[in-house]
Amino acid sequence: MKYFGSFNEPSNADYDGDETNILQEFLAGVDPNKIQFLISTTNDHVNGLAPVQLSINGGVPSYIAVVDGTNFTPAGATWHPYTASNILINLGLV
Repeated sequence: MKYFGSFNEPSNADYDGDETNILQEFLAGVDPNKIQFLISTTNDHVNGLAPVQLSINGGVPSYIAVVDGTNFTPAGATWHPYTASNILINLGLV
């Protein structure tokens, strides 16, 4: 549950692509679900809300929190289940 948000993952899976399956990593005390991602936007200049595309290159995200122009600290972020790679971020007004 801690790493994937469910118990439905096969123990021989290697979602982070490091050639070690998730069971071996878990037994070795290593995070078996290292998330690798790339963030891109459609516009170079925005003011206020910005659509962002999150491309997952490795791992399986189960939750997401955006630290944006309204909550600059991780403590201010709200975690939500990860359901899509299209994210709307409030950058605040300049």
